[in-house]
Amino acid sequence: MARLSNRLGYELVKARAEIGAPPTNPDVIDLFMRGMALFEQQPPTTDNNYSARALFDQALRTDPNNANALTGDAATYLIE
Repeated sequence: MARLSNRLGYELVKARAEIGAPPTNPDVIDLFMRGMALFEQQPPTTDNNYSARALFDQALRTDPNNANALTGDAATYLIE
């Protein structure tokens, strides 16, 4: 019985991982974080906003469905 529950537990974890969020590319995370660092600098400047947008756009070229990069990109347009 213990073997069955162990095997079932393994299969459930494996299945959950397959339907969960896909792994994120470390380069995309780096670009997003660098973009946010520029975006959040005070006082805000036009140059920082454009530079942050360029980093978010670069992240989106690598992973077009990355929610963080999409949000950051949209925020730069909101500020503009």
